[in-house]
Amino acid sequence: MRTGPPTDDEADYELPIWAGEIPLHFTAAAPVNDPRLQLGIEPPSYAWNYTTKREN
Repeated sequence: MRTGPPTDDEADYELPIWAGEIPLHFTAAAPVNDPRLQLGIEPPSYAWNYTTKREN
């Protein structure tokens, strides 16, 4: 996995073949309880508020 545009050989740009990138995004969804979790135990706030963004 890497970032940025393709790094094809110059000769490849003469070919009628698509080149590009497919951006992927990671998104957190709602927490899912373990099926064996005791009833009444709720996910903590950090699980509900999970984010992939990091503060510098």
